[in-house]
Formats: sequence, C-alpha cells, structure tokens
Amino acid sequence: MIKTLLVDDQPLIREALRTFLTQSNEIEIIGTAESGRQALEMIRDTPPEVVIIDVRMPDMDGVESTFKIHKEHPDLIVIGLSSISDKHRATEMLQAGARGFLTKETPPAEIVEAVKKVVTGETVVSPCIFSEELARGVSIEKAMEELSSKLLTNREKDILRALASGLTNSGIAEKLFVSPRTVEKHRQNMMQKLELQNGVELVAYAYRVGIIDE
Repeated sequence: MIKTLLVDDQPLIREALRTFLTQSNEIEIIGTAESGRQALEMIRDTPPEVVIIDVRMPDMDGVESTFKIHKEHPDLIVIGLSSISDKHRATEMLQAGARGFLTKETPPAEIVEAVKKVVTGETVVSPCIFSEELARGVSIEKAMEELSSKLLTNREKDILRALASGLTNSGIAEKLFVSPRTVEKHRQNMMQKLELQNGVELVAYAYRVGIIDE
C-alpha cells in the first residue's frame, strides 16, 4: 500500500480525493491536512510515501511547502494539485522538489495512476499543461523534455546563491573559478529559461522555490 497524505485548504476537495483514492487497493490515505504547516507537522510524526498538495493555499502555498517537505524529507514524493493549468507554476513545483503536477480536472483514475507512477521514479504532469506544444504537434514526451530543460542546473543554482549574496559577476566568477563571461552567460540562460527580465526577478524566483533558503 502506498501511504499517502492529502493537503488542501478546501474540505470538499480533501474528502473527494480521499473517497476515490481509497477505492484503489494500492493506496492508503494515512491523513489529511488543511495547510502546508499542518502537513509538515503530520509528516514529522507519521511520514507518508506520497503527499498530494494543493498548489494555491493561504499562509504557505504548495511551492513553499514542497520545498520545506523536500528539505526535511528528501525521499518523500510530492505531487502538486492545481486548479489552473499553468506551466510556470508546474516548473516552480518541480524546481522545489515535486515529482508531479496535476490539475484538479484530472480524472480520478489518472490521479491514482499518477501516484503509482511517481513511486516508481517517474515524473507526471497533466497533458493539458502542454496544450500549446500538442497544438504544434509536439509529443508529450518531447514536451516533458522541454519542461525539464527549464529546471535550473546545480551550477546555475550556485550562481543564483552568489548573486543573492550581493556578489558582482566578477566576484561570482572568482568564487566559482569561472570567467565573468561564463557567469553572465549562465544569468542570461536562466532568465531565458524562466522567462524573467533581470537579476532581481531571478533572485526572487530562487527564494520562492527554495534555491535560496531564507
């Protein structure tokens, strides 16, 4: 049985998820939480294998919650659940450590299958996230590759952390033993990947998804 925790600030959503997930003989719902903070407390007491978490919640949203869960319990698998099909939010969730991103319009049977897939190491994203790619004739597999390419590399994360500490390109280059031109190239690549305009937006993004831990 796949021990699963459900996290959503709406009671009706939590109960709906519990109802159809418990119909599977391979999934056990070990609890429900109404916030990211409550979920963290429950995980510390009784760790599940999978957490299905609402992306948009007050106080501490799914992205911040996912980062904190992943930091404390790196082997725990998180699936984000969203009311909107937003590729940028999907990227944020995956960057924060999630293994999946599904919309709330996903059929119950597909959510069950997603839980089964993520525990085998797969990453699962709702096909509707890729509506633009599918309209261009791009396969889901290729679209997933493109989404994965938007995630930052370890080197890019190192540069972001140095940038947030106030270092200039020259200072970052000296710290990381690369050339200032290489640092600038990485910065430009990150802005292009994430569709951001400047270094301030890059640093804000890094704080949001937990690359830089406040």
